[in-house]
Amino acid sequence: MTQGVFRVRLDVPTRAADTALAAALATGVQGVEIQDQETGGPPPGRVYIILWHADSADTPNHRRDVAAALRKGAGADVVVSLETADDGWTALLAADLEPALLGSHFAALPPGATPPPDRRPLWVESGGGFGSGMHPTTALCVGLLEPFINAETRVLDVGCGSGVLALAALLMGAQSAVGVDIDSVALAAAARNAAHNGVGDRARWVEKMPPQTADLVLANLYPGPLTQLASDLSRRIEHGGVLIISGFREPQRKALEGVYRDHGLHVVDAHSRAGWHGLILSSRPEAART
Repeated sequence: MTQGVFRVRLDVPTRAADTALAAALATGVQGVEIQDQETGGPPPGRVYIILWHADSADTPNHRRDVAAALRKGAGADVVVSLETADDGWTALLAADLEPALLGSHFAALPPGATPPPDRRPLWVESGGGFGSGMHPTTALCVGLLEPFINAETRVLDVGCGSGVLALAALLMGAQSAVGVDIDSVALAAAARNAAHNGVGDRARWVEKMPPQTADLVLANLYPGPLTQLASDLSRRIEHGGVLIISGFREPQRKALEGVYRDHGLHVVDAHSRAGWHGLILSSRPEAART
């Protein structure tokens, strides 16, 4: 039995962020937000990992146990703080999240919040895991995909979470988008987000990779899944299309480039944000930037 939601903040050295995040996900979080200097977080060299957990009325020491597990698994240099308690998931998000600036046009924020005057709102309810739009790789990917959108673009977003990347593409004018995720809670949130943004008729959310190809394939994942899915992702790119991958650090970049090269894809462009990297890949490099 659950009773409300509580929040935990991890103050983490950037070098230990991956280890801390893995420990955080192992505790059964309901949602995750990552803040760095560029998204209103701590000074350079550190990040905040914000976790939302469902309270348990059946386990009186549940919060203490979660904090203890995080202190043990996240590393000695991580500061763990129990913060807000609240009975309303959506209300908690609306109260706490600052707009996430995505690409050159958008601000991701909860429905009903006030967007910055120079930004177009992208309404987002977080659906568990990543999905609020606050992770640096989300902003990185939105910026990378902007040049490849036109009225005929068909988008495939693999590991879509709450649908932010697919929704950004649709709001930019893409013809259609299919989001894939094994998390049914995230898919339900993505469908709600599509409705909030008025693009539900052009979006589809599924648990299994569809057989058809797409002009633009997106995969904002960890290095492991990016490696495991390389063959599937490469086969889903329409001739002359583009694959954008992100979710990895510099040490994993060369290995991933090699994996995708083995599948006939070449790096056309590369960018980074807050220590995270993104690659634009194509079987025809000349088709990527026109």
